[in-house]
Amino acid sequence: MNEYKVTILGAGLAGCEAALWLAGKGVQIELYEQKPVHFSPAHKSEGFAELICSNSLKAERLDSASGLLKEEMRRMGSRLLTAAEETRVAAGGALAVDRDAFSAAVTRMVEQCENITVHREQVETIDESAPILVATGPLTDGALADEIGRLTGDERLHFYDAVAPIVTAESLDYGKVFAASRYDRGEADYLNCPFNKAEYEAFHAALAAAERAPLHDFDTGAEQSTKPDPDAHELVSSYQCSPLTVDEEFMLTKRLYEQTTGRRQKSDVIAYQVRQSFRPGEVTPEEANRIGYEFAERFLKGKHAFIVATHTDRAHIHNHIIYNSTALDGTRKFRDFFFSALAVQRLSDLICLEHQLSVIQKKPYRERQKRILYPPKESNRDKLCAVIDNILLHDKPKDFAAFLDSLEQQGYEVKRGKHPSVKGKGQRRFIRFRTLGAGYTEEEIRAVLDGKAEHQPHPKQPLPEKKFGLLMDIPAKMAEGKTSGYKKWATKFNLKEMSKTLLYLQEKKIDSADELRERAAAATERYHTLGDSIKAAEKRMGEIAVLRAHIVNYAKTRDAYAAYRKAGYSKKFLEAHREEIELHKAAKAAFDEADLKKLPKVKDLNVEYSELLSQKKAAYPEYRKAKEEMQELVRAQKNVERFFAEEKQTHGTEQVR
Repeated sequence: MNEYKVTILGAGLAGCEAALWLAGKGVQIELYEQKPVHFSPAHKSEGFAELICSNSLKAERLDSASGLLKEEMRRMGSRLLTAAEETRVAAGGALAVDRDAFSAAVTRMVEQCENITVHREQVETIDESAPILVATGPLTDGALADEIGRLTGDERLHFYDAVAPIVTAESLDYGKVFAASRYDRGEADYLNCPFNKAEYEAFHAALAAAERAPLHDFDTGAEQSTKPDPDAHELVSSYQCSPLTVDEEFMLTKRLYEQTTGRRQKSDVIAYQVRQSFRPGEVTPEEANRIGYEFAERFLKGKHAFIVATHTDRAHIHNHIIYNSTALDGTRKFRDFFFSALAVQRLSDLICLEHQLSVIQKKPYRERQKRILYPPKESNRDKLCAVIDNILLHDKPKDFAAFLDSLEQQGYEVKRGKHPSVKGKGQRRFIRFRTLGAGYTEEEIRAVLDGKAEHQPHPKQPLPEKKFGLLMDIPAKMAEGKTSGYKKWATKFNLKEMSKTLLYLQEKKIDSADELRERAAAATERYHTLGDSIKAAEKRMGEIAVLRAHIVNYAKTRDAYAAYRKAGYSKKFLEAHREEIELHKAAKAAFDEADLKKLPKVKDLNVEYSELLSQKKAAYPEYRKAKEEMQELVRAQKNVERFFAEEKQTHGTEQVR
C-alpha cells in the first residue's frame, strides 16, 4: 500500500488518531499542524492532541455511548487510547489523563512514525484532487475557515466552553470535604463539598453575581453572526436549579432523600412533566415562558425545583414544565394523586384567564369532535424529491444546468461543483443528490435529461391501517346501568371491530377457533421466551457491573487491609482508613456470597458485558415483533370468544321467549 498518500490537516485528537492508524496500514501521511507558527485563541502548547477543555475522555462503562465507542476503538487498534491508558489519572468511572503527559506521548508517537511526515505550517487552501482529511476543529480561522465554509455551505464553525476555577488540594479542609464517586459509579476519586440549604443559596447568589469572563474576539464574532435559537437560554427559565445541570441536580436531591429519610423511593421517577400550549398568535415566546414559570410556582408552592422550556418549533407556542419528583429539602416526594391532571388543567386555565388568554371550553359529549389525525410529517428529502419529480416530469429542462436553475426558481439554494447539493428554506445543511436514493442521484437525473432513461417517482407509502380493538362487554355494561342508547352504539361498534377481526383472521389464514387458540398460545410462549432471554441478559449485565466494581475495589484496597491486619485490627488504623477497609470487606463479602473460588479478570468481564449488550440489542426488534403478533392474536381470540358467547346467549333468550 506504499503507493497511497493521504494529507491530514490538524494534529488534534482526530487528526493524530487517523494519521497513526493509516500509517500503521502502510499509507504515507502528510500531516499539517499550524502550531507553533500560529496559535488559536485557546491553544497554548506546541504539542499534538492538546486538551484545552477537559482532561476527561468521558465514561468507560460499556452501557454508555462513550464507553462503547472507546471499546470499539480499542479493538480497532487505537493508538491514542494506548497513550491515554499510560497517562491516566484517577477519575472514578471515567477515563481522564494528565494533559501534558498525554500530549507529549501522542507527539512522540506521531513524530517517531516513519510513514508520517509532519509539516509545521499553516494551510489556506484545500486540494480536492487527492485524498485529504480536514481535522482542524471548530477553532479554525482565517482563509482555511473560509475555504471549509465554501465547501460545506456552513460558516458557523464555533467553539464555546465554560471556564472552570482551579482549587489546590492544600487549600481544602479535609474535615469537611469527603471523597465519593460520581453518580455512584467507579471509585471515590472526587472530592465533594457539602452545603446545607443556607450555604447553597449563598453560594448560588454569589455565583450569579460574580464577574463574568470577557468574550474573546472569536466569541464575539460568532455571537453576532448566529441567529437566535428558539431553544436557547433566553427561552429557558428555572427555579433552584441550573438548566445546564438540571439532571444531575435532580439526582442529587433524590440521593439526599435517601440519606435524610433512610428510605429508598419505590419508583424510578426522577421528574414529572407538564405540557402547556397556547393558541397560535396569542403570546410571544417570552410571555409564554413567564406564564409557565408562574404556573410552576403556584402549583409546586416553591417546594420543588423546576425548569420551564418554551418551544417555538410548532405553529402553537408551548411550554415543557419539568419538576423534580423530590422536594428541595429532601424530606418528601411529590404524590401524583388521582385527579392531579384535572388540578393542573384548572390551574393552567385560571392563570391563562388572568392573563386574558383563551382556554379550551368543554363541550357536551354529543358536540365533541373526533381527534384530528395529522398526516405524517414530510422530511426535507421527501419535499426535495417531490420538487424534482415535478421538474423532470413537467418542466423537462434541456440539461443538468437548466435543471439546477429550475431548483433555484423553486426557492432552493444550489451549490455547484464536483458534488452538487441543494438546501431549502429553513434547512441547516445542504443535501447531495446521491443521498436521496435510487432514481434521484446526479447520474440518474442526467440520464433522464439526456433521454436515456425514464424517471420513476418514489411511490407514496399508504398510511398504516388502524388495528382492530376489543369488543365491548355489552351485558356487563348494561348490568352496571347503561342506557339503551349505549347498547345501540356498542352493538354497532362490536360489528365493525368484529368485521376487522375476521379480515385479520383471513389474512393470517386461520380457519377455526382451535387453530386461533393454538396460534395465540404459541405466539404468547415465543414472546415470553424472548422476554426471558432479554431479562436474563440484563440480570447478568447487572451482576457483571457489580462484580467488576467489587474486583476493582478489592485490588485497590488490598494493601490497606493487609496493613490493618498487620496492625492487629487497630481501632485507630480503622478510623484513619475506614472507607478503604469497608470497601475491601464489602468486596470480600460479595465474593463469598457468589461462591467465587477464583476472581475473573476485569477484561474478560468487559468482553462478556459487551457481548450481552450486543445480544440484547439484536433481540429487541424480534421481541417487539413477537409482542405485536401476540397482542393481535390474543385480541382476536378474545373477540371471537366474546362474539360467539353473546350470540349463544341471544339465541338462548329467543328460544325461551
